[in-house]
Amino acid sequence: MCDSGLVIRLLMAFNADMKYQELMDKMNQLMWVLCIEAICLPVSTQQDVSPTERLNKLISKSDLARKIGESNKLDPDLIQLVTIPSRKVCIKNYIGESALGKIYDGEIAGRKINLRDIGDHEISNIKRAAIISNVIRHCDYILRIYGVCELNGCNYIVSEYVSHTNTLRNILNTNKQLSIRRAVEYSLCIAQALEYIHKCNIIHKDIRTNNVYLTSDGYIKLTGFEMSRSKFNPTVRFANMDSFVKKWWAPEKLLGKGDSFACDVYSFGNLMWELITGDVPFANYMTNEATYKIISGQRETFPQNTFQPYVDIIIKCWNHNPNQRPSMSELTEMLERC
Repeated sequence: MCDSGLVIRLLMAFNADMKYQELMDKMNQLMWVLCIEAICLPVSTQQDVSPTERLNKLISKSDLARKIGESNKLDPDLIQLVTIPSRKVCIKNYIGESALGKIYDGEIAGRKINLRDIGDHEISNIKRAAIISNVIRHCDYILRIYGVCELNGCNYIVSEYVSHTNTLRNILNTNKQLSIRRAVEYSLCIAQALEYIHKCNIIHKDIRTNNVYLTSDGYIKLTGFEMSRSKFNPTVRFANMDSFVKKWWAPEKLLGKGDSFACDVYSFGNLMWELITGDVPFANYMTNEATYKIISGQRETFPQNTFQPYVDIIIKCWNHNPNQRPSMSELTEMLERC
């Protein structure tokens, strides 16, 4: 563990006028930056270096400390992702493939993990997605990323283990739709994850059932941060993005007006709709046709006798005016009452 007293003294040095709560918030941020090497303990721990020595080494990066002291939120681009020594990683079985590459299971110090082959193209965006995942790792409903490693010349993202086939999209493809009780439960978990992300000033940008996993013990895990960005950075572009995902986009985003928290809310409404129908938005239309419908104000329809409070929440998310959509905090409260 890091010396919290030392961290507090450092923060006070950054800003002597900082209020107590601000100090505590920034301490939590800085503690994470300084302890990032401990994410994979005991994997990345150097036995001959004490925690205090490692802390002193890390805080010597004065530019990082200055920027953390000056900002209200932590900029993910200030952080380096943990590199896990290849000798610590045991890669085992090929278990499937995603749009980003092959997926394997493996172990680190007896802990079951996933390894995702990320290749060389788009590696900066994918590594950045992993960093964002760690910035917001305190939410139980976000898939935890341990770091990156290189094995036999290939780059891998190392994450907590989930079954590759157990996305909500695959579950819906099998079961067609969820019960309203289950749909509300899963929607609330995802809303809480997105609420946390938005409080960290991060826009997800790719909210779909394809990017939500269900663990073996029933936990929801949100992934898909490859296109995410924070308010501190220019828009991240993902060159190989399938145009199919535009069916989840808000009308203003389709018109080229950029991303916002409200765009995430619109996409979240589509995800909620997926859970009760089992379908993808505008499944019977080509992307350009679906785009026209969304921009012109058309929305998907609901099955008969759908639980009305759930429908009302989705309709609020789909409001054509982004300024009239609820925030994720408001959506969390609505779903808790649903």
